[in-house]
Amino acid sequence: MSDRKWKLFVVSHTHWDREWYQTYQQFRRRLVGMIDDLVAHLERDPDYRVFHMDGQTIVLDDYLAIRPEMSERLATLIRDGRIVIGPWYVMPDEFLVSGESMVRNLRRGIAMSRSYGVEPMACGYVTDIFGHNNQMPQILRGFGIDSALLYRGIGDYPKDLFVWRGADGSDVLAMKMDRERSYSNFYFAIRWPFDGREYDEDEVVERMRALIDFSAPLAVSDNLLMLDGVDHVEIEPRLPGLLELVNRRMPDVEIVHSRLGEYVAAQKQHEAGCEVISGELYRLAERGVNNQLLKNVLSSMVHLKQSND
Repeated sequence: MSDRKWKLFVVSHTHWDREWYQTYQQFRRRLVGMIDDLVAHLERDPDYRVFHMDGQTIVLDDYLAIRPEMSERLATLIRDGRIVIGPWYVMPDEFLVSGESMVRNLRRGIAMSRSYGVEPMACGYVTDIFGHNNQMPQILRGFGIDSALLYRGIGDYPKDLFVWRGADGSDVLAMKMDRERSYSNFYFAIRWPFDGREYDEDEVVERMRALIDFSAPLAVSDNLLMLDGVDHVEIEPRLPGLLELVNRRMPDVEIVHSRLGEYVAAQKQHEAGCEVISGELYRLAERGVNNQLLKNVLSSMVHLKQSND
């Protein structure tokens, strides 16, 4: 550990593939259970501050098709800022669809967010995509979005912050996630080891220090992003107590349950000193559990090609 005073922004979320190793309806059954529990817990626990719905709004449609009676309870939590939605309708594959598709995707996600009476999350949330095309900064800027959260495609870039310049010269502030655990660094380092058992204070402190030591060499600032979620996971009801534990036992750390926008705002103060990287982000990485580019997935079956055409 250094003498720095670290501020840790814990962003709670779930990552939701609508269809992957299970069918769409199997995943939707899990989604309904997850959101049922989320709504109930947020309503009874004001100390659990905020939860992010994976940067996409389509999951709300999937849920409400099964639970229409939950519409107002869900909308109330969104309006109160307890559930963060948007800006996408569905997370895209930037090399598989057209630019027009991505524009319409963002347009629909933003419109749907506003239909709930809120502005969408103002960050280009592209956390699980296999590289990024060179017009993405331009597309994001067209919707007033001046930042992006990503990790694949930038290879083994040694810092967690840079300015990404698109083909037309548009810039966004890009935040690179943990090279090993991407959108799940806090989850795997702190939450997952205690699944099914009580938090041990000494072990939490030891694990938290190890995570900070791992993250520190890449940090441009004293702000560290701690992503509290993983694929198809529910919330951690014990999170407020866990954060209180860290603040009490680690005087060199301030840990806060945060909206992603609060972390972005803190990092913008350090934008001036960041390196500018231009063009598409499609570089292979040598390090990282999931930090690869799957370049063999840019295809679909013939009957799908015919239907799309």
